Amino acid sequence: MRYSDDLVKKHERKGGARNGGAILFIVMTVLLAGGLFFFLRQMDVGAVTINASIVTVIVLIPLLFYFLCMKSGSRPKEFVYVVFVVSVGLVYWLTPVEQRGFLQSILRWMVPVLEIILVPYLIYRIYRIVKRYKAVDRKEQLQPIDIMREALLPVLGNGVVLEIVLSEMSVFYYSLVVWFKKPKMPESGYYSYHKESQVKMTVVVFVILIALEAIGLHFLLSRWNEVLAWILLVLNVYGILYMIALHNSVRYLPITLNEDHLAIRLGFQSSIVIPISSIESIGKAKGLNFGDKVSKDTYLAYMRVDDPQFEIRLKQQIPMRGSYGIMKNIMVVVVRVDIPHEFSAELERLINREQT
Repeated sequence: MRYSDDLVKKHERKGGARNGGAILFIVMTVLLAGGLFFFLRQMDVGAVTINASIVTVIVLIPLLFYFLCMKSGSRPKEFVYVVFVVSVGLVYWLTPVEQRGFLQSILRWMVPVLEIILVPYLIYRIYRIVKRYKAVDRKEQLQPIDIMREALLPVLGNGVVLEIVLSEMSVFYYSLVVWFKKPKMPESGYYSYHKESQVKMTVVVFVILIALEAIGLHFLLSRWNEVLAWILLVLNVYGILYMIALHNSVRYLPITLNEDHLAIRLGFQSSIVIPISSIESIGKAKGLNFGDKVSKDTYLAYMRVDDPQFEIRLKQQIPMRGSYGIMKNIMVVVVRVDIPHEFSAELERLINREQT
């Protein structure tokens, strides 16, 4: 069986196990919380029984998370601590005010102890992340976000939390940091796709529209609800940063092609790495209108305001990584580059080499 088939099946097995354990954990947590809610409101229950029930639920929720979610995934064990803190807050919220005395006495000594443990641990973790970041940066020629992925992997695990953190870091890196420190470009074998694209015009238009909307909505909503007005203003500012990050990321995240792999990106939003041996053919792509439906196994690696150039067909499904780590199995990749003749000639040479 080919490497790509093994990768897809491995991803599907892990994804199914994680989803099944997470769903079971959520169901059991809801049942525990609901049972505790009604149990604490019974009139004939003694104080000892109430306190025992509170402690049981606080301890049981993190244990369920560990056995149902940690064993079947790659999440770091620090998540158990987070779930424990959430379970304490949930139980405190479910407990009637007149029955919180025992819980409050526990929190009085537990909170300082947890702070004493947590603060040094966080400092140590940050130190390890910085050290690993520098080590990866020296050894490999990677983009900063890829280096950060390697640095955060031992801390956050190879899961949805890591992908969410990296997605948000990408927005702020490519919208703000990149102006002061430009990332390293590959020495050779890369193809840009932003110079002949309409992405810059699209970003400018959307930034203007979002800015006008932000000013108008903030002025109107501030007369009705000040908090909501500021929340929407922050979201609009984030939207502007996102569009700027998209523009910068398509400049600094080019398509790369070497003797073994073809790596296609659409800025920081999505990417796919294709072994040359998995490519069946490259042909001319058909134009698409905004209303046209696209097959689920097709990856449109270009802005829809542009015209596509090439359609790359694969021999088997290859996983494509989207925003927030969403994975999608792909059979067809539609792409465009600034120098199409050079790109197609080199890719055809590599495909022919594999077929002979």
